[in-house]
Amino acid sequence: MKHGWLILFLLPCAALAQWAGKGSVNGVSFRYETKLEPAAPSISSVCGGLLVEHHSVAKRHLCDFASGRFYGYDLSFDPMGADTYKLKLAALSMTARQMEELFANKGGWSHVPFAHPPAAQMVRPGDTVAMDLFVNPATGQKIVEYITVLRDERMRAEAKKAGPLVIHMQDGSQLHPVEGGKVCAVLFMLTTCEHCGPAAEMMSRLQLEFGTRALKVSGAALNEGLHIALYVRDRGLSYPVGTARNSEMWRFLGITGGRFYVPVLALVDQHGYLLYQWQGDRFPSEEDLRKTIHGLLNAR
Repeated sequence: MKHGWLILFLLPCAALAQWAGKGSVNGVSFRYETKLEPAAPSISSVCGGLLVEHHSVAKRHLCDFASGRFYGYDLSFDPMGADTYKLKLAALSMTARQMEELFANKGGWSHVPFAHPPAAQMVRPGDTVAMDLFVNPATGQKIVEYITVLRDERMRAEAKKAGPLVIHMQDGSQLHPVEGGKVCAVLFMLTTCEHCGPAAEMMSRLQLEFGTRALKVSGAALNEGLHIALYVRDRGLSYPVGTARNSEMWRFLGITGGRFYVPVLALVDQHGYLLYQWQGDRFPSEEDLRKTIHGLLNAR
């Protein structure tokens, strides 16, 4: 998929009594818990999972292999400021064809529509929203979903600290791209890469938009010996760009090396935790990235 991560979490088929998982969209971390009420009798041969597209929409789906039916919802958060978010729930946008792609050994899926999606509502970290996903009209037994907005500390607890990084500037000085108290974006690029230029310009626009709100953008070219100052001037970049080695990027991202695709973008929160990273054609759109940065700036 172009321009965004596609993240998939699948739960194994089992007798459904209670399931739980976590996800993150637009910089907001949440927990979902699925319960069968009453718990008995249990429902067998049920699978489920969570698809997150572009870090902006979560698609929570459950499917019954015995009947070939699937159901669920789309979830998104819009940051509203002061640790407040608008939680929006809509009918599941996944199709039967997508279900067949996820479960190659099963075809003939049919979608059970979400009859009455709850209205959008304002939520804060720690709030929980409950809704009925499916009700058996014969028995009254229902599948209930509980969505809890997690506090930022819970999200950071599962993340890792960004590694050390020094960007080498053309005048011989050194730039430390991570600064406490700021949301820091580091863009690794090649100045000869056709995809890196538009990404660099997009980050320049976001720096101008959010710089006064404690966003710090830095660029690191992975190819040396080029006239970085000309690149910055020709692209009209509003943030400093220097050079770094591949090994320095890997250490910063906490990986051991291997194949990667530029541009690579990393987002570090105010406490130094590396919460997001994208690379290559899985780069977020400008609007999706704007929402993610907005959410991080509003987090405490």
